[in-house]
Amino acid sequence: MKFYAFRGKLNEDTKVRIADSQQACAKRGIEYLDTDVRQADFSNPPVPDPGDILFQVSLTSGKLSRLMIRDDLATVYVSMKHGLAPSHQLIPHERHGIPMPRTIHKMTKDHDRLHRYVEACGGYPVILKVRGGTHGVGVMKIDSFSSLISILDYLPTDTDVVMRQFIKTESSERLVVLGDKVVASYRYNRQTADIRANAGKELKVEAMEYPAEMQETAVRAVHVLGAEHGGVDMLLDVEGNHYVLETNIPYCNFGRAVEATGIDVGDL
Repeated sequence: MKFYAFRGKLNEDTKVRIADSQQACAKRGIEYLDTDVRQADFSNPPVPDPGDILFQVSLTSGKLSRLMIRDDLATVYVSMKHGLAPSHQLIPHERHGIPMPRTIHKMTKDHDRLHRYVEACGGYPVILKVRGGTHGVGVMKIDSFSSLISILDYLPTDTDVVMRQFIKTESSERLVVLGDKVVASYRYNRQTADIRANAGKELKVEAMEYPAEMQETAVRAVHVLGAEHGGVDMLLDVEGNHYVLETNIPYCNFGRAVEATGIDVGDL
């Protein structure tokens, strides 16, 4: 049995918790694995054996433990469902098999790992997304390693930023889910060289009816987050494959759905 102890920067309190945890593991013949999330390879996270323990021994990003969590592991959560918090929805989406762009959930400034991350996302160009923005703010298309490292060096170390596979498309799709079905859907058409179809003040929006498979994915993307209503943003590639970018919960801007489709989502 192994005890994965997730930590970030060390301080005196953390060192005490580590010492206590190491002592408890040694007493029981459990292998203590010091796991510094800042040095983790997010393109190839560890795969625990059944019965292993995941524990955050210090205040740090929980993304690595969420990527590793399973119901046959020991954690502080009641179940894997509770561990995959909706606030980090990209990980629950990935863990539940929702089709999405290949994603590296936490960045590094280590050059060797960055090369591996780019390769895992399919090579250049890649997308960097600073979490928390709306209407495309924080989405950056990166075409080279020199651009990648210059941007990451500029961003504060604690910035929540992910790397994602670049999907070539001329639009973005919004499917509004209520209960167990899509009640309205529409498309943002790209109007300029900007890769972000939903950026800017003048948006070109049109009502759309999407295939049943896309609608089923949208419903699943909302439900795995423990919600019954949300706006699911997707991309369609040139071959017609769909990818979920994110799910807007607990609310979405359904006023635009009314404007584009004439469907009164608020009344529904």
